[in-house]
Amino acid sequence: MVGVETLTVEGVSSDFYRIHLPDGSQSWIPLGRLEAQGLRPVMSPKTAKATLKAAREEEAPGKRATWNRRQKRYRETLLENEPKAIGAMLGELGSVLREKGQLSFSERRIFEQALGQLSAELSLSLELTQDQARERIEKALGASL
Repeated sequence: MVGVETLTVEGVSSDFYRIHLPDGSQSWIPLGRLEAQGLRPVMSPKTAKATLKAAREEEAPGKRATWNRRQKRYRETLLENEPKAIGAMLGELGSVLREKGQLSFSERRIFEQALGQLSAELSLSLELTQDQARERIEKALGASL
């Protein structure tokens, strides 16, 4: 987040949070719509540790659902933006990676998206660089990514 700005659109002034996104673009979110837009405070260090624990302990089920169902569940998990759930999802995919040695192209894309999303928030929560946060996640997963 960069800060709060007042913008006037069609003669109506409103306060917005201006946010820089990882891809370099910016977004403005009305102050009154933060929760509806899925914004929440950065996770606490305690939640960060619980998230890494979830990543470390989650295993892929013996009988996995079809890819369509797993993909839908993975996408919903990313959209819900709940750190522990994303950590558990990474743990599941990490166990598949350890077992098979690779992920499918689509699984790898979702894995990388989740890893980027979680490492960005972990870096803020634990005051690390994003690379250091990614290393912590990789260590928790026990996989060479």
